[in-house]
Order: sequence, then C-alpha cells, then structure tokens
Amino acid sequence: FFFFFFFLFFFFFFFFFLSIKLNIIKL
Repeated sequence: FFFFFFFLFFFFFFFFFLSIKLNIIKL
C-alpha cells in the first residue's frame, strides 16, 4: 500500500516536472 502511494506520488511529480519543462521551452 505504501509502495503504491509512493509510486503514484512519484509519477505525479514527474508529470508535473515535465509539464513545467515544456512550458519553459514553449515560452
């Protein structure tokens, strides 16, 4: 359960970071 929560959090963080990176490149 804890491992699943950690994996979900990591995936969300990675997606957020990628989104910011794309926004910076777009600007």
